[in-house]
Amino acid sequence: MDALTKQLENLSLNLIVSSRKKKTAKKFSYKTKDDTFNWRCNNGKFQNCPGTSDMRQMAPAQPDTKPQCQKNVPAEVSAILPSYSASKQLCSRNRVDPYDSYDISKDLNFELHDDFQVTEKNDLFLVYDEKYNDEDRMLIFSTHKNLQILCENRYWLCDETFDAAPAVFKQLFTLHNIKNGKNLPLVYALFSNKQESTYTKFFRFISERVTLSPLSVSCDYELAIINAIEEVYPDSEIAGCFFHLKKSIWRHIQENNLAAKYCDLT
Repeated sequence: MDALTKQLENLSLNLIVSSRKKKTAKKFSYKTKDDTFNWRCNNGKFQNCPGTSDMRQMAPAQPDTKPQCQKNVPAEVSAILPSYSASKQLCSRNRVDPYDSYDISKDLNFELHDDFQVTEKNDLFLVYDEKYNDEDRMLIFSTHKNLQILCENRYWLCDETFDAAPAVFKQLFTLHNIKNGKNLPLVYALFSNKQESTYTKFFRFISERVTLSPLSVSCDYELAIINAIEEVYPDSEIAGCFFHLKKSIWRHIQENNLAAKYCDLT
């Protein structure tokens, strides 16, 4: 029985949350005196904050049992442990949400928090924010260095995704470049619609910040994007994305009930 108890202790799966519900300790500093950890509030908004906390160090002779990964555990232990799926869900539910302290807007009439307007190095990141047509809004994020890369490497790639866009926006549109064999996302834009005028507005803004026109722009086969590129960059070559071409071909094969014949040919 003692061996079984020890096995369970080593395989502890409990997640412990602090009583203060703090997810970070960036507003606290500590110092060690004797055998006590002294924690002091280091919040810059409030000078001389009296908040403190302390805890005794565990005696070296009686350390806590550290969780360990083990293979081939006894059947008696594995029968008591939660399933892999249940453990995964437990971790997901207790995962730290870095945006938990921010308000989530339900419409386009919001003020973007300062934390999202600059990079970690305090460089300007929000380069464009406009509300137009009384109901639409566009936000563009990039840096001076990113725009410089677009100017130096004139083969651009466009991508659009809908799953990653915030709920109040229609899509996330990104502009990429291949540098040193790596695909670099350089410009991020949030659109509230998929209209050609919106894409045109986006590329006109880029053309004002990037002095040289792209030699080639790769995108999917959405006509609104193609027309916008042709209007702003009439001398640039437009290349279709092979991945989206394959998806389009397969979609039309299915729509015309030709999937079985196509599979027989391949």
